[in-house]
Amino acid sequence: MLFRRLLLITLMAGLSMVVRAQDFGLDLGSFSPPITFDTTFSALNGGGVFDFENDNSFTITQILFDVTIDKNLSNFSGHCFTGGFFEQCTDTYDSATGELQLDFFGVTTLSNDDTGTPCDTEAGEMEGIPTALGGCTTGKGHFLISLNDNNSTGPGATGSWNEVTPTGGTLQFGVGEINGTTVPEPSSLSLLGTGLLLMAGLAKRTLRRRE
Repeated sequence: MLFRRLLLITLMAGLSMVVRAQDFGLDLGSFSPPITFDTTFSALNGGGVFDFENDNSFTITQILFDVTIDKNLSNFSGHCFTGGFFEQCTDTYDSATGELQLDFFGVTTLSNDDTGTPCDTEAGEMEGIPTALGGCTTGKGHFLISLNDNNSTGPGATGSWNEVTPTGGTLQFGVGEINGTTVPEPSSLSLLGTGLLLMAGLAKRTLRRRE
């Protein structure tokens, strides 16, 4: 009898550590903010949907997102969905640090099949995320990131990322790489912009003194 109770307690303890798969997917978006301006987003109640546009002058053929989740999740599993933009997506989790990377990559040969339709969405063609430059306010170059569970749809859709959120913290997702190049953190960009403005101000003062 005692053995059965111990076995039941052990099984219940094991079940309490089970973490559902955390979904992370790409899909078509519209009227979105530029990805190079705002490269971070936070989970809302374990999920959320976030729109972006590729405001670069080139096609995104690889994009990597990173976030820090709970440490030591031996049974962590994530599911990523390419949304038809890429051939593959992988998630890499470091249990010692809690760092999680979600990498989308692999494209077919660009077919340039949108001749005559400059705002072709190219959805499902696995040709990467095209540039939105050129006046396309919807479709081409616009994409969204969904943290909702894949089987949860509609206005009340939710995600289970709250299950792996560090105690007392929030999940801050960021764009780590685009086409193999590291993306500067927003704080670094702000510092760079401030520095450039200061340099411009000093240059103007110098010119005025010389006049």
